[in-house]
Amino acid sequence: MLSDCHILVVENEAPIALELVTILEDQDAKVVGPVRTVIEALRLLATTPIDCALLDIKLIDENAFAVAYALSNRHVPFAFLTAYDDNVVPFRYGGRPTIHKPFTVVSIVQAVIALVPLWDPAGSEPLSRI
Repeated sequence: MLSDCHILVVENEAPIALELVTILEDQDAKVVGPVRTVIEALRLLATTPIDCALLDIKLIDENAFAVAYALSNRHVPFAFLTAYDDNVVPFRYGGRPTIHKPFTVVSIVQAVIALVPLWDPAGSEPLSRI
């Protein structure tokens, strides 16, 4: 379904990160990460092709809003993952999708599909990049 879609996973809790990786790889996505810190996420963003991202809001070192800012500047779609209320998301990111924990397989897959609506199922580049 998401063949060759490169998805950055930023999640500080190892069991949740592992679950996300399993869900995404079961859909044939290429997982970038997972990473647990802002620095690791920014390093991957600078060096690795990324089609979309899933960001836990609260990370080990700080919140993920610096990563959200970098993704926005690169026009990379992303969704937040959180156990918090929607009001923790700054106004500038208020329109971004938020997946609430605990999540389901369906909620993750639907969110990623919504992030890459122009994805070419033949496995080529996203149509938005052509």
